[in-house]
Amino acid sequence: MLRIEHDLGATVPVLPCEYFHLVAGVEMGGLVAALLVLFRMSVDEAIETYTSIIKAYYGSKVNDDKERNVVLRRELERLLSDRALALDTPLVGDTSDTISSKLLLCAANKATMETVRLRNYNTRGCLPSTLSILDALLATCTPSSVDVGSGYNQEVYINGTVIANNPTSDTISEAYSIYGKNSRISCLLNIGAKPREQAAIPENAHTYKEQLVEILVKASGDQIANEVARRMAHLGRYFRFCSIHAPPAEAQHTDTWIGELEATTHAYLEDVLVSNDVDDCVSKLQTKVGVKESGLRLPKPTSHFVMRDKPWSAMKKALFDNHEDNQDSYQRIMIISGMGGSGKTQLARKFIQQFKSRYQYICFIDGSSAASIEEDLIANILSIESQKAQKVNLEHALRWLANNQNWLIVFDNVDDNVDKPLDLRSFFPKCDHGSILVTTRNPLLGQIAPTCHYNLREMETEEATKALLKAALPFNAVASPLELGYAQAIVTELGCLPVAIIQAGSYIRQLNCLPDYLARFRLKRADILSRKMRYEVDDYHESVYAVLETTRNVLSTQALKTLHLLSYFHYTNIPDTMILKSAQDSYTWEAVRCLGRSFETSQAVALLVDVLGNVDFEGLDVLIGKLQIYSLVEFDRASSQRVLRLHPIVQAWAQDALTFEDPNTYREAAVRIISSCAGKENRPLYRFILPHVRRLSPHWGALHPNDKAAFAEILWAYSPKSTIELLDEAHEQVKNSTERDELAYAELLLKRGKGYFHMGDFARVETLNKEAIEIRKKILPPFHPDTFKARTHLGSLYLIWGRYPQARKQQVEIFNLSKEHLGAEHPDTVDASAKLALTLARLGRHGEAKDLQEKAFDYRRKNLGEKHPDTLTTMSNLARTYAFMGLHVEAEKLREEVVNLRKEVLGENHIDTIISEENLAVTYYLQGRYEEARKLQESTVQRYQAILEPGQFQTAIGMSYLAETYYKLGLMAKAEEFARQADKTLCRSFTPGSMHYERPKAVLRRIWWQKQMSVFLPACFCVLIGCFIRLLQVMMRSN
Repeated sequence: MLRIEHDLGATVPVLPCEYFHLVAGVEMGGLVAALLVLFRMSVDEAIETYTSIIKAYYGSKVNDDKERNVVLRRELERLLSDRALALDTPLVGDTSDTISSKLLLCAANKATMETVRLRNYNTRGCLPSTLSILDALLATCTPSSVDVGSGYNQEVYINGTVIANNPTSDTISEAYSIYGKNSRISCLLNIGAKPREQAAIPENAHTYKEQLVEILVKASGDQIANEVARRMAHLGRYFRFCSIHAPPAEAQHTDTWIGELEATTHAYLEDVLVSNDVDDCVSKLQTKVGVKESGLRLPKPTSHFVMRDKPWSAMKKALFDNHEDNQDSYQRIMIISGMGGSGKTQLARKFIQQFKSRYQYICFIDGSSAASIEEDLIANILSIESQKAQKVNLEHALRWLANNQNWLIVFDNVDDNVDKPLDLRSFFPKCDHGSILVTTRNPLLGQIAPTCHYNLREMETEEATKALLKAALPFNAVASPLELGYAQAIVTELGCLPVAIIQAGSYIRQLNCLPDYLARFRLKRADILSRKMRYEVDDYHESVYAVLETTRNVLSTQALKTLHLLSYFHYTNIPDTMILKSAQDSYTWEAVRCLGRSFETSQAVALLVDVLGNVDFEGLDVLIGKLQIYSLVEFDRASSQRVLRLHPIVQAWAQDALTFEDPNTYREAAVRIISSCAGKENRPLYRFILPHVRRLSPHWGALHPNDKAAFAEILWAYSPKSTIELLDEAHEQVKNSTERDELAYAELLLKRGKGYFHMGDFARVETLNKEAIEIRKKILPPFHPDTFKARTHLGSLYLIWGRYPQARKQQVEIFNLSKEHLGAEHPDTVDASAKLALTLARLGRHGEAKDLQEKAFDYRRKNLGEKHPDTLTTMSNLARTYAFMGLHVEAEKLREEVVNLRKEVLGENHIDTIISEENLAVTYYLQGRYEEARKLQESTVQRYQAILEPGQFQTAIGMSYLAETYYKLGLMAKAEEFARQADKTLCRSFTPGSMHYERPKAVLRRIWWQKQMSVFLPACFCVLIGCFIRLLQVMMRSN
């Protein structure tokens, strides 16, 4: 290895695992093989580690083989710990994925007395090893016998040299299995110890041809060595070096033995014949390793590189996995796309470094423009062939690659200009072989190889945390649990973007501020992300924002303004439908007009018209496509909705660095887009709009009353408390204004009532509804639908409140008036009939309720569609009537359908979806399926608690249902706990005698009675026994 380093002019140690395809060993030779392969050590590192283990192994306090096994295990555990590997790390697994060389350990099974091959790779003919690295090393290194594995997989291994003293023949046979019979050996290196007998080499060893296979064998056995030499002498590729010194027989000789071994080895290598053999061996290795890297100029490696398992596996699978099994020849292409600073180039560099021995020619191309690609391709081919004096153009370069095999081209940082699209395929050699790796910011280039396109997003949290701590803490420092917690919070805030993680680590290391980094970041975000990283030894010295600034000059002003506008929304799941709906009405539509306002002078509307205009689907695709080319924005899907996404760091940069008009104008523009989508017809969009409403929460107080009402409409199903706060603020602004619209004011009162309804303040809801009805009666003509609608809401309130006579009176009157003045088929008449049916069902008039609800359901399904929220509400109410009538199978079928459709339309955590699941659980309960009911009810209560503020009646209703189920299952303590919590809340909202008021009280009464009976019955029994005994005594005396 030293000679190879000298000849290559290497500035860092050359690793054996990068030169040999297969390294094998037995006993302590197996340990050395593992150090070189599994732990990727240089020769010097392996010698130092091996010497340390040997000194402990033959230490002064180690007296027998049993104690040596204990010491060996302890030293191997320390080795794994030093390398940050878990003790149960498998021999075949994630660690082997990053190793180009294969490891074969030979061990001896005590039961069968046969050689067992332990591999760090999978083969076609054998099952993969299930042992851990620790167990595999114990099995091959044990001086006597050792138990490894666990359970049924436990085996006993003995000293491997008893059977496989020289594993050379095993190694050649293994190579034949791995690489095929047509492969040939480029170099077979045997380093020996003391001889033992072993079977002769297989006769077919000479059939290794074509493929370059290098085998490093750490073993002993002169007999086998001589046999191998005899059979392979004519190939000139077999080399055996043997400087033999057995380990010391006595512990006190350990240090002397190591010194003698070093001296003897130096003397042995100075022998002329041996030195010539070393030169020949190095020559063979250099012939094999003579990968022509075309004057390869790779980017500097980052000292903070952390392996990313998912993209790494995708790269290997696309570029060479399963190559031997695939009979079809084809050009392997891998596209990695991602925003600047996501680590694309470093992954490509790592791939070249890790697997360069697989390729004969490697070209690294600057893909920033067509001119740079052409220039680099020509320069690479000239460098490979030393043809600088000849004239070579692009056509010659591509033809040369097409006529040669086993090459890799890396097109790095390919940028596809918006105005001048780059035809990257025109730079691919026209052939059915070779490998091509492309890194780009443009995900659309993935269409070149759709099945081998990896969109490199943020790191996994664990990977990002590891990278941050590696950059932030001193070398080899071990993070404390507290430091780990700080790091996890930081990488979450930074969106796990590699360049931001490394910059944060550099900042923290320079200022020693891990605990308070987040506080600094939130206070001075723009300053920190614009700060250059000083004193870095790699290319990660630019600021995070500097990486993104490269896109400023290539994007149009319209695209940059669009990106700046998007930065005022939450960075995930921006529904494109929201933007398009707002554009349809020129960004001026309002769900509620509490106060009149003109948009003719609105700067926000003017900005939207300027930036987006009357945009449609096609126009939005073109506009966002310009940002997508540089991975600043991407299209995605959330359920059935197409959404836009930004990385949080892109969002921060777009807001901090892209300054145009007053930021307040952009914020108001975002508010306009959101407010334009408030309204019953857009309810399916609310779950996607909700994060963007909450994103603007620090600015809610400055909103116009109309926008506050619109935001409240979106929030009510998820956050009633916030809804009420917004509506109350809007009410305060409107109630004394001379510009208020009275009808709009009445609508605002009804919306406030809707908010207080979910808080359980039914008395206030009644007051607000009555006030709204009076306003509408004064202004609107008699029998106006809006007046009917408000009265219908009041009747529904009485029903929920438990005031059934008032509910029936109100609803019958409204139904008859609507039918008379609006017609039986009018939507408001249908709505009145559906609400009347609920009251009739509650009063026990199930037949009438069923007829009304079935008619309403048929009408809404026909006119609104089965997925419309009103259709689903009617379907749910019909199921409730079926349940009242004892038709549980029919009720269950309908309720399951409602649950599935509401999940699809409204989302899993919309309050209506949770209520529908609660209703389904009630159906299970009524059928005696208590365990199924319990699981579903526990889920609904947890989700109520997650989205609703504490003390809300809907949560309490869910808890009361769950208390009933716990009682039926005999879980009395839980039943009592939940019933008491529910009773405390429901008593405040509902009237005595109503269903929800009485349910928790009924559970508590049954529990109380059961407790009393558990005491009373045993006491009565004792009294009866006592009376019976007394009676017997009296009878006996009388006799």
